Amino acid sequence: MAEHDDVIGHLLNIEHQASGLLLDAQIEADQRIAAAKAQADGAYKAGYDKMAAEFEAQYDGAMKDIENRRESLLSGYKTELENIPRDEQGFTRFLDKALFGE
Repeated sequence: MAEHDDVIGHLLNIEHQASGLLLDAQIEADQRIAAAKAQADGAYKAGYDKMAAEFEAQYDGAMKDIENRRESLLSGYKTELENIPRDEQGFTRFLDKALFGE
């Protein structure tokens, strides 16, 4: 019976050691997973920030081009309006006719 107690005790010790090894392995796996996740998150953020900066630079360039084109068109339109000859006598006749029926 003493032999059975020693065998059972020995098996319990082995089971306890196996449980400890399993716990250590789980802790190690959790640490490796956390480290890999942190590395992947860092790489994702770096890539995201790079792409966001590129898109923002493209947007800023496009907006400057559009603003320059708008200013050019507006300037041309103002110049065209300023160069239209004024017919003050014709305008006065139109007003007289429209307002006074003359």
